[in-house]
Amino acid sequence: MVTPGEEKLLLRQKTSLVSNEQKALFLVPFLSFISIHIIRGGKVVEDKILLMTAHHKKDPYIDISKKYFFPIQVGRELSNVDLGINVDNDGDNISIKNKTFCELTAYYYAWKNLNAEYIGLMQYRRIFTEKSFFMNYSRSKFKYYIKSLKCCYKCNFPNLGFENLIYIKDKNKAEKISNSFYEYLQSNLQKNDIYLPKKVCFKYLNMEQQFILNHNSDDWLLFKKLIMDNYPLLIESTEEISKTKSFYIYNMFIMKKNIFDEYMNILFDILFKMEKLVDMKNKSPYQMRLFGFLGERFLNIYIHFLVKNKNINLKELNVVFLDLEN
Repeated sequence: MVTPGEEKLLLRQKTSLVSNEQKALFLVPFLSFISIHIIRGGKVVEDKILLMTAHHKKDPYIDISKKYFFPIQVGRELSNVDLGINVDNDGDNISIKNKTFCELTAYYYAWKNLNAEYIGLMQYRRIFTEKSFFMNYSRSKFKYYIKSLKCCYKCNFPNLGFENLIYIKDKNKAEKISNSFYEYLQSNLQKNDIYLPKKVCFKYLNMEQQFILNHNSDDWLLFKKLIMDNYPLLIESTEEISKTKSFYIYNMFIMKKNIFDEYMNILFDILFKMEKLVDMKNKSPYQMRLFGFLGERFLNIYIHFLVKNKNINLKELNVVFLDLEN
């Protein structure tokens, strides 16, 4: 079944081809590229936003995402499985680096190959919602306080933090939330320059301490050094954000294309420089995801810099955690 967005796109193609034969010969390769990606399972909201959902295996949310967003298979170059959706190994890509860069391979692909007024990404288990879900927030806060009280007697929760996720198991609810957010973007998208998930608030650890506790301290120090040596304007933000106890995670955001391009250029410049200096041979599969983890932290640094130095409008959104049954 062709969705309204796909029908609109195909109509534009047909009109262009009929109206001007010479112009059509020039446009056919470009339009074919766009239609392949949209038809394989994605939708562009009013042709203004490309909102990806990252998938690495077959999961129940793919069919929902096809109706509203732009599902993309990450690490396709490393996989023998074809999920039948958009892939991150077309054109200029770093799909082969997915084990170390995680969902950043999707961002790189979009940066180099796609175009829209806004570009963003959600995950196969985590999606944005404009809804508040007050009761869910209250339950999450209560659980957090219980854990905090336990910490008073047993200091065994160094990673204790408040993460206001909304848990959904029902596929129909997931579709309703996705449709609602799709409609929300249609009417509200251009009110803000950047959309981000609500921050996670840690009780004991700042961002630097939290990274070092869970990963390698040398990697963190090298990361900071590369930022400060190559981008002096980010020194102040790097120092300040390293000490904050509230920060964005998930590598999820929606950004205006000009901001997105600038962010991608700096992020990958730093990570590619670091990739040449870090020995990954003895790292576990979890620690191999180093550059994805660092990407989460760098987003906080760059957002801090933008808020402090540029006139941008930013909105934080709640995140739904999908635990859907097949």
